[in-house]
Amino acid sequence: PELPKERLHFLANCLFEVLDLLLAALGVTARAPQQQQQQQPTQISVLHFEPVARSLLEDLTTLESEELKAFWRHLQPSGTDFISVVGLQRSIFKLAWQGWTRLDNSESGRIASLLDRAGQKWHVSGGDFRVVVNEFGLTTPQASLNLASLTVLLRSDYPGLNLKLRTLSREDLHSLWKTLDCRGEGLITADALAGFVQRHRHLEVELLQEAQ
Repeated sequence: PELPKERLHFLANCLFEVLDLLLAALGVTARAPQQQQQQQPTQISVLHFEPVARSLLEDLTTLESEELKAFWRHLQPSGTDFISVVGLQRSIFKLAWQGWTRLDNSESGRIASLLDRAGQKWHVSGGDFRVVVNEFGLTTPQASLNLASLTVLLRSDYPGLNLKLRTLSREDLHSLWKTLDCRGEGLITADALAGFVQRHRHLEVELLQEAQ
């Protein structure tokens, strides 16, 4: 049976949130020494994937017996029983990304204002978010970062912005990412992030003034 889109995206998002645990249980450790990395699997089989994914998902949701088989068909639409490690990561990300929502004008203003204030607090950025990305090591406009790097920039202590979950939710972070990564390519530029904050940081105040 086919998975409804909402369910497909929900399962993908659950697995995306525990992707490091999933890969580790499949024998893939991203930070392993070079010699160990060469011994890690490059292909994952459906027979290996299903029980590992089920054990991780059962703490988060009730799974029907055939749901993971249907989910695999979206991970590997060619119909084969194997997928590369890179392909698995990419497919889970893309399926999760498809279920995220882009920020509307109001939300863009709120998130940009939040990032701008944090930039001023930790970097005395003076309203120029490029100061923040430069101090984080993204020193050229075309320097790229993935979602994991953006998460470190926003969540970690200085030179990050120390924005915890109570201030910036996972949903906020995912919506920000989808707004910046509008095609689901998995990378954005430092210039795109700084430009978003520059364009939208005053929008929250402007919308409030219009409403009054």
